[in-house]
Amino acid sequence: MRIFLFTFLNVFAKITKRFYKYNLRVITYHEIPDRAIFKRHLNYLKSNYSIIDLDTLKEHIENGKILPKYPLLITFDDGYKNIFTNAIPELIDKKLPACIFIITSYVNSNLEFWWKSSLAYYDEISSKSKAAKKKNLLLKNIPNHERINLLNKIPNIPKEQITSTSFKQLEKHNISLCNHTHTHPILDKCCVKEICQEITLAQKCFDSWEISGKNIFAYPNGNWTVEIEKILNKKEIKLAFLFDHKINRKKINPLRISRLSTNATMSIPELSVKVAGLHSIISKIW
Repeated sequence: MRIFLFTFLNVFAKITKRFYKYNLRVITYHEIPDRAIFKRHLNYLKSNYSIIDLDTLKEHIENGKILPKYPLLITFDDGYKNIFTNAIPELIDKKLPACIFIITSYVNSNLEFWWKSSLAYYDEISSKSKAAKKKNLLLKNIPNHERINLLNKIPNIPKEQITSTSFKQLEKHNISLCNHTHTHPILDKCCVKEICQEITLAQKCFDSWEISGKNIFAYPNGNWTVEIEKILNKKEIKLAFLFDHKINRKKINPLRISRLSTNATMSIPELSVKVAGLHSIISKIW
């Protein structure tokens, strides 16, 4: 049924795509569990869009350089290991640029991401999956110090994470590693001191790994405020990305760059509808 719906919508998506011919699309993946499906995604995107890198975007925002028709930037959030095993080889093979926003405290660690550990814990103690997800979602909607107190009571799952050994090599292939904070708190639930610490610690990690990207930022969970923007300015963040499922306007605010949510398991018709911008329009109406 889902495939049928998006196959039908894809007819209208072609019109939406042309309407946004000169508007930047930034797509966001998280995990990449299936390399073959992701390869099909890249084949579609490469055939239908002009895939740009971060330098092209910076030139556009800072110096007014005109973007190509149908510009698209590929991004990944969090730094899941299967991005490195399944996505990066395909990107390199096709000579496509991309940007990976990494949570620096998990690099070179053996700890599962906190939201994965907490969900597993709530699943274990709850008889209903929906109740577990609801409890886990609560962790993103409470003050940060309360979230930390709750997480301290939850056993963390051992998990082999990415290592920094390949980072410099990836930059040679135009794969950018960028800043997604140190521990991935929800920033609008943090105090000023916590936000500053998160960004500073992450930037220090980038310096220690001798890679660029510390001043390119993605808001954890997409949550932002004007107050957070002021802190980003003080920390010399040049570009910051939202997670608002929108196509960008022609004039882009460098600290409020819109991104579209995609995932590596969706069908090509669904990917087509979402990247074209039609899904965003329908979501507003519904």
